[in-house]
Amino acid sequence: MNRGIRSAFVLVLAGVALAGLVGASDTTQPAMASVTPDARVLLNQIRDAYAAVKSIGVSGTVAGHFDVDGQKQDATGQFTGLFSDGKFRHEMKDDAIIGATGDSVYVYLPDANKYSLKQTTGRVYLDAMDDQVAEVLRKQDLSMALLLARDAANELVQGASTIALADSVKIDGAQYPALGLTQDVADVTIAVDPQTHLLRRETVDLTRQARNRGPQIVKSAVYQIDFSHTPNPAIAADAFAWSPPPGAQPLDASASSPLEGKPVPAFSVTGLDGTTYSDQSLKGGVYVLDFWATWCGPCVESLPHLDQIYQQMKDQGVKVVAVNQQEPKETVQKFEDDKKLSLTIALDVEGKTSDAFGIQAIPMTVVVGKDGIVRKVFIGAGNEDGIQKELTAAVNAK
Repeated sequence: MNRGIRSAFVLVLAGVALAGLVGASDTTQPAMASVTPDARVLLNQIRDAYAAVKSIGVSGTVAGHFDVDGQKQDATGQFTGLFSDGKFRHEMKDDAIIGATGDSVYVYLPDANKYSLKQTTGRVYLDAMDDQVAEVLRKQDLSMALLLARDAANELVQGASTIALADSVKIDGAQYPALGLTQDVADVTIAVDPQTHLLRRETVDLTRQARNRGPQIVKSAVYQIDFSHTPNPAIAADAFAWSPPPGAQPLDASASSPLEGKPVPAFSVTGLDGTTYSDQSLKGGVYVLDFWATWCGPCVESLPHLDQIYQQMKDQGVKVVAVNQQEPKETVQKFEDDKKLSLTIALDVEGKTSDAFGIQAIPMTVVVGKDGIVRKVFIGAGNEDGIQKELTAAVNAK
């Protein structure tokens, strides 16, 4: 299956294990997408409805069906959540638990019995959380994400180029007004409860992205999330309290990857200009491989910072190759034209390089020394200081 399609759905059903959940707050809003007047009316109703919520329970189901390149994947999941005056708890069954207690934000991974815990003050907003944790909330429970947003309407339209009123959606015999959002890689339909103006259903159709590889390969590439809300639920005194369970260990964002200290896996990727970059062609120099995709928000945010590092260190022989995850060349070329990055962008057309490196989450940034040994692997965004420090040490190594 197309790695981009697969990864988008995996994010819905799998949490992200990270330390350091709360970063600097950034309330700057990007340019507003094109919104039709009737869609703006519904968006404003959604914004006002979520802003008025003081306490609510959220639950739902996720169902996806993918049939791409003859490979089929069906998956389902259930989640529950509770929100009250800025405190929250989100839990996807058999996955990560994410919450805010009022004085801390945490992620807990029951299977691994590992956690991350960060002290906070005041209400925690979505845009103040670590990017990847916020993205998990957006993908697994968009309704909870809107409760945590400063402005639910602005949050809802992020990443969309056009927003219009869509045909109403019939659910259990009732009609629900809907918004249609056109994104770079997906077409999203948001059905809204006409009484409460809270979300009722989110349908994400990734067919357009998949068909960029050929119209004959795609039979289905859709996942759907249904939401249920319980206004003003009874909340136990300790409903939001949390402390690490017995034996739980802190997540270590700096934990070593199996790649570290070993020869870089054999790889070959093609730059947008047709140049081949491989373990052999880059041998003898210090270089970075950054695995990314245009649909990955943290990837897009981190690339300009990585480009700055490249600009500062290219005179020392450092090379940076940003390896895109199987997206169409046209999509990647447009991204490069828009961002005007100076680092090298390359295509992993068949996903062989990503497979060789065992990519499970992106962005993933790999620093390789002059001797061809992987020095360090960084997962997620916000690692610029560590990357630059590792590159400096690699350049100065004898």
